[in-house]
Amino acid sequence: MGREPWRSVRRLGRGRLLLLGARRVVEQQIEIYDAGVMLAYDRHHVEDDFGMLSQVCLDPDEWKPFEIDIHTYQREVDGQPYNRRS
Repeated sequence: MGREPWRSVRRLGRGRLLLLGARRVVEQQIEIYDAGVMLAYDRHHVEDDFGMLSQVCLDPDEWKPFEIDIHTYQREVDGQPYNRRS
């Protein structure tokens, strides 16, 4: 898939990246932009015209300062991701 649509995603403003992982592997990835757009990726939706699930191995020590609990994660990702609308 092409990456040209990333130009339109960049216009959404700054974004936050939320990762849910196990054993150093990203299992779910949510991107929430200032414009209110949310993009979501997981093993069932790995890639689309806007981006893809991270393939980078997570270093737990590097990400520890940014860790949130599962309840905060679920609250943040509540809603319908833009890239999953029918």
